[in-house]
Amino acid sequence: MKREFTSERQITINRPKDEVFDYIKHLSNQKNYDTWHKMDPDAQTTTRGTDTAPLALYMRGMVYGTLF
Repeated sequence: MKREFTSERQITINRPKDEVFDYIKHLSNQKNYDTWHKMDPDAQTTTRGTDTAPLALYMRGMVYGTLF
């Protein structure tokens, strides 16, 4: 049995690319468009590092251990 699949989704955002990129690069905005967050808005989320900086992290759910 083949165990792989492909799923695609497309939307149109009527904003300039720079404006869209500037919005999605902020980890704190992920809760506004993340499908998993919409399914469970009460899930625990954690942000580590400086938002928009390299190596910044956005985690949801249980976090085991420490990353830093």
